[in-house]
Amino acid sequence: MVDWYALETVLRELGIPCRFVHWIMLVVRTVTYRFRVNGALTTEMQAKRGVRQGDPISPLLFVVMMEYLNRLMAKMQKEPAFKHHPKCDKLGITHLSFADDVLMFCRGDVGSVEMMMKVLNTFAGTTGLIVNPRKCKVYFGGVDEDTRRRITELTSYDEGLLPFRYLGVPLTIRKLNIKHYLPLIDKILAKKIDGICRSFVWTGKATVSKKSSIAWESVCRPKNLGGMNIFNLCLWNDIALLKCLWNLSLKADNLWVKWVHAHYLKKKTLMEADISTSCSWVIKKILRLREHLPNLQPMWDHMIQNRSFCMHKLYEKRIDSDRVPWRHLIQGNSARPRATILTWMACHGRLSTKDRLRQMGLITDHICSLCNVCDETLDHLLFECRFAKEVWKYVLQWIGISHDPQPWSIELGWITRMIGKKGWRFRIPKIAMAETIYGVWQYRNDIIFRGNTHRNTSIDIGDRIIEKEMYRGWYSPKLRKHIATLML
Repeated sequence: MVDWYALETVLRELGIPCRFVHWIMLVVRTVTYRFRVNGALTTEMQAKRGVRQGDPISPLLFVVMMEYLNRLMAKMQKEPAFKHHPKCDKLGITHLSFADDVLMFCRGDVGSVEMMMKVLNTFAGTTGLIVNPRKCKVYFGGVDEDTRRRITELTSYDEGLLPFRYLGVPLTIRKLNIKHYLPLIDKILAKKIDGICRSFVWTGKATVSKKSSIAWESVCRPKNLGGMNIFNLCLWNDIALLKCLWNLSLKADNLWVKWVHAHYLKKKTLMEADISTSCSWVIKKILRLREHLPNLQPMWDHMIQNRSFCMHKLYEKRIDSDRVPWRHLIQGNSARPRATILTWMACHGRLSTKDRLRQMGLITDHICSLCNVCDETLDHLLFECRFAKEVWKYVLQWIGISHDPQPWSIELGWITRMIGKKGWRFRIPKIAMAETIYGVWQYRNDIIFRGNTHRNTSIDIGDRIIEKEMYRGWYSPKLRKHIATLML
């Protein structure tokens, strides 16, 4: 636990104003404890050392104390007798701190380890932060048995075995292979998560399936580009790695950036450096993303110049494409979600009509189940078919629109031009279109899959659609008044 006198001394040596130091120590020294023994609380006991648990300032005070260790280490490595770890020599790294953990590095000789232990003992004796040997390990790489024995006797630490895990990441002296990364990859693998999301969208189950009516890249686009605005995790992962590439370009004071430049780039510019076989898979992945930079200009140059990286803007740039003309039919549609999704699939031309299923070799029947006359294609079903045309015409008449329905490719253009503006007059036809497509498709499926021999009239189906349209419109405050007028 931290010695209070040492903490106050370090704060003063760092140049913190005396009044501020007094306030900090006042908070630190007014700590009392009470313990519950056999159900009864003891009297208050005054603390003599340590910092207040749970206090927001306590982690900062601990970091201040670790700065004293940093300075002791910096002074030690200037001694000629001290030898750095071979991989740490270029950057002069002697230790890394994370919370209350410290990783210390040096060459595997007794002299360097002895100097490091001397610094550690000085730090412990001064600050009260004493190392527990039972919780410490010493790891070797390329060190003979006699030297290992002498170092373990000197440190009183047990010898650890490589690889071991630190913060969930495996550490070893050799290049990591797939078996080391597998436990970590299983938790964060973006492709696996994307596969689960894709399967859930199309099947409603978390079991990964290849069943997909529309390409996942199209599904993940924004709605105005023809997608459903679902996040593409693989693409987002690439954008996150682009930020690492951006850090390599700008953050020269970052230890990780210094390491990459010293061991992989080796005085070459970021765009000129070759991808060496000795690079880790992370570095290889980051450097391969350089091939995407020409397509991101001038946004990338702007971010470099302003020293500000925006992941969302780059994500939108990577998925940028032409706007679809029917985007207003999907955006802001108050119809049932299932009706909106089916309409979206129809706009992509991906409904499983009989002509498509026949091309796949899944069925031989190709006659429309509604009229029993023509081949069932998307254009025919919506709304060239006599039955579907009557239904759509009946629904349009209910909302006060006189229109002669045409095949789908023409009808989609008509409804798109009609609803391209704001206001209730344009929102209600959007609901009508989506609910009609769903109603016709549902009736068609009832005939094919459920053996519905009781034929409904177009007015029966139209009334069901109008009922759903009234229900959805009634629960929209902006449409309720107008729906009430249509119901009269």
